[in-house]
Amino acid sequence: MKQENYLEGIYGCLERIEKKVEALPVEGTSPIVENRTISPEGIAELKIRLERQQSAVEKIGSEIATVHSHIVRLSEGRPLSAETFAGEMERTRDCLRQDSQAIWEAMKRLDEKMVRQRKEPERRLVTYRLESASKAVVTTASALFLALIISVWTNCNQFRKNRLLKDADLKYRAIRICLPGDDPDIAFLEKHFTIERDEEKIRRVEKLVTAFEDSVRNRIRNHEMAAYKDSLAHRLFREAQEIRKQLDNPNLK
Repeated sequence: MKQENYLEGIYGCLERIEKKVEALPVEGTSPIVENRTISPEGIAELKIRLERQQSAVEKIGSEIATVHSHIVRLSEGRPLSAETFAGEMERTRDCLRQDSQAIWEAMKRLDEKMVRQRKEPERRLVTYRLESASKAVVTTASALFLALIISVWTNCNQFRKNRLLKDADLKYRAIRICLPGDDPDIAFLEKHFTIERDEEKIRRVEKLVTAFEDSVRNRIRNHEMAAYKDSLAHRLFREAQEIRKQLDNPNLK
């Protein structure tokens, strides 16, 4: 009777352990037990251990069934040696002692592992997928590309303006070197730009300089246009000469 109660207690422990394992998620998921993640490898290991303990309990059950059959034989009055019965009982007690110890050790390791997993920090892998077909991605890429073009264009214009200002300053310094020190124009510029700044006269000088530069550009453009038209006229004149020769001498071809 004691052995049967002991076996029922072992089966009850195994059922509680199986319920704990069944409550755990299956492999391939990312389970969370009290906000802590349990690896699928740990769950598989626990299931293997429980299967081993279940086979041990089944072995104990077979031993108890053997003892029970011997008891039935005794109750029916059939002969059974005392040595056989004592050996069977001793073997059953040893098997129960060893397997119950193994079960309690497995349960203790399971509890320790659950406590350790509760204490471990939660680790989550967060991934972001960037789809090129998304409207937000296309809009962002277009805006960045447009900003890049505007930035390059602005930097190029700023570089050109800085170069023009540097060239103008160098030209003025070169003119100061070439002209005598008491030149009235240089003295006028130095007085109204540096010593006694006069905005009205500076604007007038700016208009004169702009008009002069425009006239120089127009003169250069006119010279280039005249040279082009002159070369075009020479070419047309040569073509006209060739056409005239062909008309005068139709046999020359």
